[in-house]
Amino acid sequence: MKVFYQEMRPCTSFLPGDAAMYAILYDASLCIGCRACQVACKRWNGLEADETEGIDLGNPQSLTANTWNVVKYVWVEEEGGPRLHFVTNRCMHCLEPMCEAVCPVRAIVKDEETGAVVIHSERCVGCLA
Repeated sequence: MKVFYQEMRPCTSFLPGDAAMYAILYDASLCIGCRACQVACKRWNGLEADETEGIDLGNPQSLTANTWNVVKYVWVEEEGGPRLHFVTNRCMHCLEPMCEAVCPVRAIVKDEETGAVVIHSERCVGCLA
C-alpha cells in the first residue's frame, strides 16, 4: 500500500481565493475503517470529542459542530456474500454551502476571508438540518 504525504495546513490557513483549489483525496480501496482520519481531523482542527452512546460501530453517527469527518461502515451484497465497505462523510467546504443556507441558528458560516466553512459550536443546537 502506498501512502502519499503532502504539507498539511489547518482549514483556517487557506489564503483568499485558494479554497477552490484544495481537496482531500479519499481512496475507498485503501480505507481499512480505522477512523484515524477522524481523530486526525479533530486534533488538527482543535475539536473536542462528542459524547457517544456506544450503540454500534458507527459512532459518531453524523457530522456535528465538533465532528467534521465521519467514516461509516456499510454492508454491500456482492457475489460470494456481503462485504463491508467504508464510506467517508466530511465537510467539503463548498463554494456555496447549502448547510449554511438552511442552518436555523446561523451556526454554520462560510468565512469570506479564508473560504473555510466553520461550525460555531456555541450556537449549534444539533438539529442536523
